[in-house]
Amino acid sequence: MKPSTESAGKITAEILLRLEAIGFRPEEPFQLTSGWASPVYVDCRKLISFPEERRRILDLAVATLTGAVGKDAFDAIAGGETAGIPYAAWLAERMDLPMLYVRKKPKGFGRMAQIEGHFEPGARVLLVEDLATDGKSKLHFCEALRAAGAEISHAFVVFHYGIFPEGVAALKAAGITLHALATWWDVLEAASREGTFPETTLREVRAFLEDPGVWRLLRFEMPDPDTIRRLLDEIEALQDELAPPEQEIFEELRLRYAKAATPVVGDDRSLEVILRNVAVRRQMGLKLKPDGNGS
Repeated sequence: MKPSTESAGKITAEILLRLEAIGFRPEEPFQLTSGWASPVYVDCRKLISFPEERRRILDLAVATLTGAVGKDAFDAIAGGETAGIPYAAWLAERMDLPMLYVRKKPKGFGRMAQIEGHFEPGARVLLVEDLATDGKSKLHFCEALRAAGAEISHAFVVFHYGIFPEGVAALKAAGITLHALATWWDVLEAASREGTFPETTLREVRAFLEDPGVWRLLRFEMPDPDTIRRLLDEIEALQDELAPPEQEIFEELRLRYAKAATPVVGDDRSLEVILRNVAVRRQMGLKLKPDGNGS
């Protein structure tokens, strides 16, 4: 029997909890690539190491997509660099479709390719990634696919944060329907049911999910403008060492504070995390390749 959206969310949440792919840390929030400080974190990459759970997730993915748009809605499956690539490969195999992958930016040498693989102009392509927070990277990948001649109106993720309505609205405005197996609400319900985390932690997580902006305002001090400018200056001198998501956050904040902008809660933490990431890569001797990945 085809699983319902509700059962897909329940099963996916239970799998993620069982594999310890879920982190709840209100006392020391995670920093997301979108720039948000968050008491919750999900690592969908962990699923790739567990064949049985991986197969179950793919069963749910095929059933969800077939139920939503039909089994003949796509001509190819495209994975977003990097975490979307394995899911796209497995899903393409299940659906007997060609597989592509799309880079965050052209690779910078050779053919200057941003999309790898073959598809015919006008092919109906499904974008696949592991998760979506605010949806920005999905728009970026979809724009690249459209520029290359693909028709794209659907994206699929295993996990959708489900708490940033402006992200879904931006995708909808671009003609993209987002399909997901589970959200944080599914995880919170499963964690409450199974007693995975203390009740105090669950209350804090619920407060974040209900209003992320208010949660940040209540828990972080307003950053000092001089501190923001100092951090921006430090990062500007390190731009060659930034990964693409870090560069995106830096550019967004640099433009914001080029004007007489009122500091936003959490912006200082976002910049501090970028500096810490660069320091860690230096300490480990990691260098970024032209495509922004470590080597």
